[in-house]
Amino acid sequence: MENKSMKSRMLTVMLSVLFLLAGVVSLNAAAVPEVLAAGVTTIQMDASLSQTVITKGESVTVYGSKSGNRGYLYAYYYKKQTAQKWSTIKGYSTQTSVSITPAAAVVYNVRVDAKDGTGRILQKVFTLRVNPALTNESSISQNVITKGNSVTLTGAAKGGVGSYSYAYYVKKASTTAWSALSKYSDTTTVTFKPAAAVNYDVMIKVKDSKGSVEKKTFELRVLPKLVNKSSVSSTSVSVGDVVVLKGAASGGSGKYTYSYSYKSGSYPTWLVMKGYSNTRELSCDMELAGKITLLVKVKDSEGNVASKTFTVTVSDSSIDNKADAVLNTIITAGMTEYDKVKAIHDWLVNNVEYDSSGYETGNIADTSYTAEGVLDTRIGVCDGYARAFLLLAERAGLEANRVIGVAAGSSGTAENHAWNQVKVDGKWYNIDVTWDDPMVSENYGDNLCYNYFLVPDSVIDKDHVAQSAKNACTAPQPTEKLIPVLLEEERSAAANTSLCESENELKTKVSQINVNFSNNFVMIVKTDLSQKEVLQIVDDNMPRGVYKYNYGARAWKLNGYIKVTIQIKVA
Repeated sequence: MENKSMKSRMLTVMLSVLFLLAGVVSLNAAAVPEVLAAGVTTIQMDASLSQTVITKGESVTVYGSKSGNRGYLYAYYYKKQTAQKWSTIKGYSTQTSVSITPAAAVVYNVRVDAKDGTGRILQKVFTLRVNPALTNESSISQNVITKGNSVTLTGAAKGGVGSYSYAYYVKKASTTAWSALSKYSDTTTVTFKPAAAVNYDVMIKVKDSKGSVEKKTFELRVLPKLVNKSSVSSTSVSVGDVVVLKGAASGGSGKYTYSYSYKSGSYPTWLVMKGYSNTRELSCDMELAGKITLLVKVKDSEGNVASKTFTVTVSDSSIDNKADAVLNTIITAGMTEYDKVKAIHDWLVNNVEYDSSGYETGNIADTSYTAEGVLDTRIGVCDGYARAFLLLAERAGLEANRVIGVAAGSSGTAENHAWNQVKVDGKWYNIDVTWDDPMVSENYGDNLCYNYFLVPDSVIDKDHVAQSAKNACTAPQPTEKLIPVLLEEERSAAANTSLCESENELKTKVSQINVNFSNNFVMIVKTDLSQKEVLQIVDDNMPRGVYKYNYGARAWKLNGYIKVTIQIKVA
């Protein structure tokens, strides 16, 4: 027993000597046991940092021990991780903690030394990451807008710890209570459309993952909406008269400038009479008859633009008298809008001849393009037809316009073309008088047709492409009004005229032909078949052996119908 005790005391002495010779024991982040004496329970050094990641400007507490002094003296040091030399925070004392506020956003090493009564030193080293301070770099797209416009708020940040979240607030400058546009989230953009023309304060808050918050405020000035208050001296004048445009505005921001333009009829391109300037009054000579559209634009110093248009009707008494003379022969009291449109359509097709020679030679007379020329010479091209229809329609009290664009020509290629739109019983329809003229449309002989009479866009868009402004036309062609009238016109020439709503009905009527009833028959057939196929049906179903017959087929006045004529001779 004595030998064992002696060995233990000797071991203790030897270990003490080794510690004294070494002087310092380095510890890593995990605690290293301190050997007090052979055979005695070990204890651990509990030095620590309150945080290992902070932002610049924040403090961190360095603990030598959280469980009391325990008889040690403590010293505290730090250095930038890239440096060699340690700086002293506090030399040896019984103080068990200190606070430091790092000056730079870099990585530091922090060291705690603990010394016991024998002079033995324990060390512990920590890594402290100091991020740049959280900064709010949010922005607003504009600081001055007019009512009705929007601003975009963009959240952005630098520094801090981890990911960011953003919150957006707004208030009138005259109030104190903020309203949330968007609470904290990862949303980086928010659109704000002010409801009133007042001054606002806008605030964007950014928060990092540690809960640090930075806010940024902006002033937003909302001006009254820019309003164009321009005027025109008259909207109804005669050729040669002068109208005066006066530019005026309210709202918006800063100084106003004005621009003046015009276009004739439905021509798609605006022609600038005077670009943006300080000119507030402009005189315009009305040299052409028809409807002239005038445009005044006003622009404020922020670039906001407000437009206002005026339609000026320019009359020419001589051409108006010519139009009225035509209308007096075709328009009667009590006519409906539909009746008036049909009367004008039929008069133009029956009385105006397409300028084929001018078209073929490339030498079209100027008069063929005008309403007056068409009424005077009764010769015109598509634009002349369209202008004449527009003049007659408006003089008859109808609402109409002229459309220009391209359409499939005789060669199949697109050619410049003009046609019209007209309102009947509150609905807009397309109408192409030129293409309903038998001189232009093939397979109709001398019969005017109604393939483009009051048709919807779904029909005319198949071979017409508008390049000027036009109204949407969705109402179907009013065939319930048109077909009875056209049948009656056929019956005035051939008493035994009938309508066949299908090929089967044609078969039945052909097989029932009775020579004693009539020797001339006209059958209008609704069909998608070709003329040749329709004639085959007639030939297959004619009664045999009683009489001889001749028959023929041609396109009728309305698309989707074929006119069959049958002549009977007694055998």
